[in-house]
Amino acid sequence: MPPERWRQLFELATRPFRGPVAVDSEIATHLELVTEDLERRGWARPAAQAEARRRFGDLTAYRKQIMTIDARRQRGSNRLQWWSDLSQDAGTAIRGLIRTPLFTAGVILTLALGIGVNATMIGLVDRLLLK
Repeated sequence: MPPERWRQLFELATRPFRGPVAVDSEIATHLELVTEDLERRGWARPAAQAEARRRFGDLTAYRKQIMTIDARRQRGSNRLQWWSDLSQDAGTAIRGLIRTPLFTAGVILTLALGIGVNATMIGLVDRLLLK
């Protein structure tokens, strides 16, 4: 079997998901490969196609199962990419803050004052207006 046929057979496992068309293409490639194998063994083309479909089983069920598996894999890949991007962004921010200590001190002081004033005001409003 030529290498490009093998690549087609395992297309969904090696490339990003491209939707139902890719699943249908993979199933068609699989059926075609089985049909060609049966023809090499002496089967007539129509009989080989019918036997390939029989051996494959329920096309709809397998199509749905492949779509579910690939959607789950894509979500996991997206989640992994999100965490990777977050860690890179945090690393870049921390390196930037370490390089500019005066700016970092100003940011920390501003945040501390803002949080402290906010907590004080919430406490006052709670005591004066809500209780």
